[in-house]
Amino acid sequence: MHLRLPHARKDRQQQADNADHETAEECIPEPAHVEAQIQQPRHPSGHQQHQRVDDEDEQAERENDDGQRQQFQQRPDARVQHTENDCNKQQRPPAAMVFDAVDELNCHPERRGVDQQPDKEQHQVEYYRHVIARFFHAWERRLHAVSKDRVVRPFEWGLDWIDLNGHPRDSSPEQILLDWASHAVADSTRFFETPDTTDYTFRANVDGATGALSFPSALHTRYAENNTVHALYFRSNGKPRRTQTRRAKRAVLVLPQWNAGPDGHVGLCRLLNRFDLSALRLTLPYHDARRPAELHRADYIVSANIGRTVQACRQAVMDARRAIGWLAGQGYERIGILGTSLGSCLSLLTTAHEPRVHAQALNHISPYFADVVWRGLSTNHVRAALEGSVELDQLRQIWLPISPQVYLDRIRDKKTLLVYAKYDLTFPVDLSRELVGEFRRLGIPHELAVLPCGHYSTGVTPFKFLDGFVLARFLDRNL
Repeated sequence: MHLRLPHARKDRQQQADNADHETAEECIPEPAHVEAQIQQPRHPSGHQQHQRVDDEDEQAERENDDGQRQQFQQRPDARVQHTENDCNKQQRPPAAMVFDAVDELNCHPERRGVDQQPDKEQHQVEYYRHVIARFFHAWERRLHAVSKDRVVRPFEWGLDWIDLNGHPRDSSPEQILLDWASHAVADSTRFFETPDTTDYTFRANVDGATGALSFPSALHTRYAENNTVHALYFRSNGKPRRTQTRRAKRAVLVLPQWNAGPDGHVGLCRLLNRFDLSALRLTLPYHDARRPAELHRADYIVSANIGRTVQACRQAVMDARRAIGWLAGQGYERIGILGTSLGSCLSLLTTAHEPRVHAQALNHISPYFADVVWRGLSTNHVRAALEGSVELDQLRQIWLPISPQVYLDRIRDKKTLLVYAKYDLTFPVDLSRELVGEFRRLGIPHELAVLPCGHYSTGVTPFKFLDGFVLARFLDRNL
């Protein structure tokens, strides 16, 4: 039994176009709109400059990604090492690439195209917008190529990770998973149900934090390390501002990105403290101390093992709910959640099933889990294992229980901030805009911020400060 997607995917382009028209209230302040601030002299030759059609650039980038995936498939047991096609360019500083692009087009006017724009000023803005996009996309690929330990693991249906629901032995694996996913979505309250626990252990003054928290995971796995949840607690000083009366005790649960290190988002937690918000930074399944000895990366939470990926994300939601239970037990009356990348997806799933969450800040967004894995730069090695064994439409259906799209009606009463990066290659921008369009179509209240950078570059100065401020300010205002 196939699940019916909430809307026709043929509307995606229209929704993406609609998402381009952001109001001033929804967007980040002035720095977010880089292209509108660029003032450059006209070309000295007097020729009008013409931008190449965006589709050509996107096609070139897709061909580059396809080439990388083919290399993965030809070397299934090798470690993945991404490099730029031009080694010399890889060694150049990122800023130099912008000037390279400008010089190239200035020296070769014929490459700008054959059509002449009547409005020279508008054409100039379009030209430099194209240059900026090329710069950020190249920078994203360079930042992604830093990690040399990505491994293409074998494709597995992962039936040993799920309840077979009484299917006969001769049922196809895909049909078993499709039926299982259908039942999970139909009764997601039960799927993400999390029994309460009182088995919390707190150690004060650990790793520069107020303390370290640990507790048993509500979902037991075959890996003993993964069955204990760890978190760092950063308590705010609780001093009210001069212009404020007493406020309710407020805290934020923080879910970092995939493969975040032990210090990931610690700086963000301290920033939240400056806004008089306590923070609890959660370690995701298969990360850090929860990572089995056989792994160098947190491969088991997002992988080509279909059933295990769903269960790992389900475990993360259940862990988050128990962490929120601990915060409530400490007297916090207003609790929010903040997630980045994979943590953003898990945060929305948690908000949809945890009534104690009042506000959510979602940093990098997409409606469907499968589409990000299939198309994203960071998961090229995962797609290399998936291709040839499962189709995207099929995968989207199986991974629907961990996709934000199907739970939007459950978060209407929550305060929501949506954040995406304009030059993101890991969470493709059209997917982010599609989710924004769904919020608008369904009339779900939200705020929107568009960062003038890419996915990896969000964590680089100065963009990390802009992103952190936008997230912290939203939670401060809505908790």
